[in-house]
Amino acid sequence: MTFIEKKPNLIIVPDDEYAYGIENGFYPELYEDRQNKEIAIVSQEKAKKEYLISYPKANGIYIRDPYLDRYLDIEASKTEDELISSKCLAIREVLVAFGVYSAIIEEEVTNKEKYSRELGGNVGNKIGEVSINTVSNKTRSLNISNCLTLDPYPRKTKDIGEVKDIALKYGVAEDATIKPYIDRLERDGELLGSETLEIKYLTELDDAFSLTANLEIFKANFGFHLKTEKSEEHTFIKKLTVCFTKPL
Repeated sequence: MTFIEKKPNLIIVPDDEYAYGIENGFYPELYEDRQNKEIAIVSQEKAKKEYLISYPKANGIYIRDPYLDRYLDIEASKTEDELISSKCLAIREVLVAFGVYSAIIEEEVTNKEKYSRELGGNVGNKIGEVSINTVSNKTRSLNISNCLTLDPYPRKTKDIGEVKDIALKYGVAEDATIKPYIDRLERDGELLGSETLEIKYLTELDDAFSLTANLEIFKANFGFHLKTEKSEEHTFIKKLTVCFTKPL
């Protein structure tokens, strides 16, 4: 089975002066942050060379897309949609590896979330109020359906080692939706019948904001401030009906 090195979930990019001081241990109050394997505090140059962030900005924060192994600007409006698209692609590739006969969005479950997010540099760049509204929900639902729908076709199941490698490559080997089916395929040697999979999206953003809550770099005057206020718990779920074998 392929081994993939664990990468930080967040890349934090202070301005160059602070980055130099942090990398050389000038700020002992950030010792625990620097030891945290979930994050990396790096200069713009290092963010570009080591983490392949094309145009890293000072006081930027970048979240890892675990499905396509890339970093996205947590501040960018398109990041949420890109994370959704990446997860759809990942799940589709594993379903194909499972050899599913067909897959289609059976039921849509969405819960609007309205929140204000404040994230920026020294001047406090207010990103204002964002809401997952009806229009964006419909667009996302259509995109998810287009990506995850697999027309009926007698696909061949790959061997368990290859299935595991594909799931690992696309970052869903431990996903709560996918892992039970990998375990069942390994145990029984085949997947039969049809089942409904419940897929939750955008958990990466919730995890990212939870991670930042206790980081000292956001509590001290290092050019960042970060604030997230949610008016209700975030939920974005889709239900996918999968036929592993052709119905009789």
